[in-house]
Amino acid sequence: MSIYKHNEINLKDRLLKIGDVLEVKVKNIFPENGQVNLIINTSKEETDRLTSKSFSFNKEHFGKSVVEKKKETLIERTHGIVVNSLANTLKELNYHIGNDSNRDLLIHNGNEEIKSIFEIKTSASTQSIYTAVGQLLIYSISITTIKSLFIVLPDLLKPKIKDKLEELNIKPIYYSWHNDEPKFHNLHLMKKYFV
Repeated sequence: MSIYKHNEINLKDRLLKIGDVLEVKVKNIFPENGQVNLIINTSKEETDRLTSKSFSFNKEHFGKSVVEKKKETLIERTHGIVVNSLANTLKELNYHIGNDSNRDLLIHNGNEEIKSIFEIKTSASTQSIYTAVGQLLIYSISITTIKSLFIVLPDLLKPKIKDKLEELNIKPIYYSWHNDEPKFHNLHLMKKYFV
């Protein structure tokens, strides 16, 4: 069953609710009639792409790189390390994984139906959590086979925020760094929600 039930709170109410919990203002991204054309257009495009049954996992870039602008800037890509490590862990557990430009990582069943989406963050700041919630909700709208959504964070959430996220069917997975590698602490407890 999809996490989106017709009689549940609509997307606007969900985003406003999580905004209240995180004590931030939600910008008026919804027009007067409640339609979100950008989401609808993107969802149609994503739905067409997703129905092609061609999932794959592309490793994310990680490490450091230098970008030449007016002056050199050092970019450290720890996000890719976390994504790739979680992908390897899930593969070792025999899950079918993939990703795309909107989803850091996903689990699908053998029939290419997406069952779980993971949004990885390298910070548990209010902005990171708010962004992750928006990404998970928006990028799962067009997928009717979703069972669970996961936010992957380096720090524990406050109980009040964790409870509100779980009301939105978003579960936290926590990690910490050991010898420059992320270690996922509660992944074994979340396996029952993956497919």
